[in-house]
Amino acid sequence: MSTYVKDCDCEKDWYNDKEKCIDDRKRDRFFKPIILSCGTSNSIDFDGSGTLDEVVLPDPSSGIVAQVVIDTSGICKPKVEIEFSSIVNFVASFQDARGAVNFRLFRTCDNQEQVLLNTWTYEVVKIEDLNTIALSNSFSFIFCDFLKTPGCCSYFVEASVGDLVNVERISINNIFITAIAQ
Repeated sequence: MSTYVKDCDCEKDWYNDKEKCIDDRKRDRFFKPIILSCGTSNSIDFDGSGTLDEVVLPDPSSGIVAQVVIDTSGICKPKVEIEFSSIVNFVASFQDARGAVNFRLFRTCDNQEQVLLNTWTYEVVKIEDLNTIALSNSFSFIFCDFLKTPGCCSYFVEASVGDLVNVERISINNIFITAIAQ
């Protein structure tokens, strides 16, 4: 599992006081702030093999491709929606090419341990063409997270590949990640 270093230092304010939070809910039941945070991304390439029918595990076989930080300190019982999108490029020059990319979403809040929230798989199985094949497809997901307590949370997406067969390269680019909290 990759280690992610949180790059925010959120100040704690009066909303973290549980009694004040409850008083605010009684005072104004209809006001629910919405916070939008845009993240950062890194394109990544996983190089395969040029040899027919050789199974390859690329080095490196994983990397963090997107991260977003959101401070929910001013929200009681925050709900966070993570939206992720990317383009996956798959290049193969032999028939029967196959490979898969796993996208794993993690969360860490207020310097606590990171938690795996979900995993999605993008898979290409058995391309049957004698010429070089290049596939470019969009890959995206939306995930809703219900936090028990408000705070500063970092969400990040790690992409990893397993065994590649007859694959020259898998690259992930045009990556976007946002977090919306209410």
